[in-house]
Amino acid sequence: MFVRTSLVTFAPFEDDPARLLRLANAALIDRAGTSVDYVTAVCVVHRPADETLAWAIAGHPPPLRMDDGSPLDDWGAGQPLGLEEELAVASRVEPFGASSGVLLYTDGILDARDAAAERFGEERLRSLVASHGRETATGLVEHLRVALAAYAPAGGDDVCLLAVRHRTRVGSEADR
Repeated sequence: MFVRTSLVTFAPFEDDPARLLRLANAALIDRAGTSVDYVTAVCVVHRPADETLAWAIAGHPPPLRMDDGSPLDDWGAGQPLGLEEELAVASRVEPFGASSGVLLYTDGILDARDAAAERFGEERLRSLVASHGRETATGLVEHLRVALAAYAPAGGDDVCLLAVRHRTRVGSEADR
């Protein structure tokens, strides 16, 4: 909760995701000191004026592209927040235009287990996103929620899913 509040506080003044994560890391360490306890995070900034998406990852699973289920970032998860004063993260940017979409998620969906203790896992998640990524953002999240409930009815770790799809502004040339 503290990290989320820090990010919300800094966001109006900074749109570089790596800088936002560094600020949140500094606030966390200032509050609690360095520790073996840590926080993973992904920070994503949509820049509609230039139709780009910028992101930085601190120990968290990478967002997935809705069109094919591939990760936005193949550089690795990076260093979580709270471990060291210097946070080694970098921002990445890519086009995010008409029909682009992205899924952000917590590792609770990856770690969910069925009756045989098999993990839901990254492959299954990516496959489902690729199969249903042309749906609306709400439709994709609902499909994943249903698939997860069928796979691991007993539940498990907390799961958070957030899908976002770029929409063309009403009245733009694309709407004419």
